[in-house]
Amino acid sequence: MQADPFDPNAVMRGNPVPDGLLERCLASAAMAPTCKALMAEVQGFPGPVLLVHGDTNPACLERIDLPEGGRVFWRLNAWGDGSKPANIGIIDADIAAADAPFRVSGIVEGHQMPTRCQYQRR
Repeated sequence: MQADPFDPNAVMRGNPVPDGLLERCLASAAMAPTCKALMAEVQGFPGPVLLVHGDTNPACLERIDLPEGGRVFWRLNAWGDGSKPANIGIIDADIAAADAPFRVSGIVEGHQMPTRCQYQRR
């Protein structure tokens, strides 16, 4: 998907920005329905789930724990138009590796994919 449902800048004006990614998504009027549907799908799917979205900066591959516990999914904030350096993500999956089933590398060598997104506040 294109939009970043976890962008702190998408939280409704005047509301505090939650630290938790899912809470932040639910605090966005535009993204809350998508986030609720995503959580239901993750709960109902037995394998690892990766949500790929663009393109707030910087790119990252981040694990997200559902509040009910036990179930996790990952999100890849892909390299976007404004990424420096520009890059294209190559995703490898190993569904047997429960703690880290997804690995992302880029075609530009030497750039590691961060495991946490560091947003610029507007």
